[in-house]
Amino acid sequence: MLNDEVRQKTAKGFLWVSIYVGGARILQAATFLILGKLLEPEDFGAFALAMVLVNGLIMLREIGLTPALIQIRDDVDRAFRNSAVMLPFFGVLVFFVIFLIAPVYGRLAANESVVPIVKVLGLMAPLSSFGILPAVYLQRNLRFRKKALPEILSVTVGSGLSVFLAWQGFGVWSFIYGILSTEFIRTTAYWITVGFKFKPQVDFAVWKRLLKFGVQVSIGSTFGFLYTLVDRFIVGTHFIIEQLGYYSFSLQLANLLPNNLVLISNQLILPTLSSMQDEKQKFIRTYSLGLALFALIIIPVSAGIYLFGGDLLHWLYNNKWDDAALALKIFVFYGFSRAIGALNTEVFLSKGKPKYFTFLSAGKLLFCLLALPFVLRFDKMEAVAILFTFGLLAMTVMSFFLAAKLMEMKFWGIIKIFIPHIISIIAGCGAIFSLPNEMLLLRIALFYAVYAGTQFIFNRRFLASVKEFTTALLKKGEQD
Repeated sequence: MLNDEVRQKTAKGFLWVSIYVGGARILQAATFLILGKLLEPEDFGAFALAMVLVNGLIMLREIGLTPALIQIRDDVDRAFRNSAVMLPFFGVLVFFVIFLIAPVYGRLAANESVVPIVKVLGLMAPLSSFGILPAVYLQRNLRFRKKALPEILSVTVGSGLSVFLAWQGFGVWSFIYGILSTEFIRTTAYWITVGFKFKPQVDFAVWKRLLKFGVQVSIGSTFGFLYTLVDRFIVGTHFIIEQLGYYSFSLQLANLLPNNLVLISNQLILPTLSSMQDEKQKFIRTYSLGLALFALIIIPVSAGIYLFGGDLLHWLYNNKWDDAALALKIFVFYGFSRAIGALNTEVFLSKGKPKYFTFLSAGKLLFCLLALPFVLRFDKMEAVAILFTFGLLAMTVMSFFLAAKLMEMKFWGIIKIFIPHIISIIAGCGAIFSLPNEMLLLRIALFYAVYAGTQFIFNRRFLASVKEFTTALLKKGEQD
């Protein structure tokens, strides 16, 4: 069993990460659905095309310092004081790079209208870079309660502004102003929460040490980000911008929950596993618990989106987003792979093996780039979606093999976590097989009733441990 101190910190951390991630993401999900009603597919497409460049470069503002600062074990104070200079420096540098190459990108994408959008969105780099250090400080020390206010407050204001501007007819700019206001408020709130306690310092020996680890992570992250962006660039340039809107909308919708789980993994699992680097059994138990919890959440939701997502889109938006229904089914597997594979990335980083992450990220990108010319012959955005989903799914499976090897864990220990869920999906699909599509609410209710019942039969032991864990969380929350 985990010792009391680690158990209490993990339980408390899980509670507060769930609160602020869940609260913030529910707001973002609601905002996304409302914007789907107020804006047109072309607006989503223009925003997605602009974010290809911005997201591709903005990750360089952090140059892998977040995992480096979490993983480091000595000279912590010096590392943070030097990072107080490094992070803003790289954030401002990235902004100027984005601003200067925006016109080139507009010509390359054959869409000059995205140039001003890209330039303004580039402000995300300096705004967010100033807020990374206090956020990492709280994350490293598992003080997640103090992260709740900055996260929820910033998302509330930013989401509200986006909806208001969309309602007033600002179109794609409602996205941009909402995002920038979110970043500004989040950064300001983090510094107010932590206090200005990091005296800036420039010590190039410390810079070199941090960058040695951080650059390895950044290389892997670069491949990973390119993988998530190349497909949108291809769709945005090979098809009309409206098609990119459908593609982007379905991808974001399928990833609403996976994004939350990836964030929880990064916020909580990485620092928790990093504190157990030399304790093999505790490490494996924590990993297994996290994977089982993620599976319990993501699998039934993914199954529901696959089975009922298209019908729900039509019910919510009439015919407006019908062309996104097939891509949504495909991207269910994309989101599922991202969510369950997130824990393996934390294993690689906490064990000081970022090269595994780099290898997998580069591998899936190379595979998709090589296969892309063949796939484009089909002249369907869904073909691109299948290619990039398959690449991610294949590399996720490989990441489980590497993680098991690194932890010296039997691979069967991972596989058996998913067996009860597979049985539950088969049982649920069998129960609704004969029901017509018009009985949508009944089909949804029956599927999840059968799914839950099957889980109770075949996954009872784990559900009991989840109940115990949840009870401990609630008691801990009452004490705090």
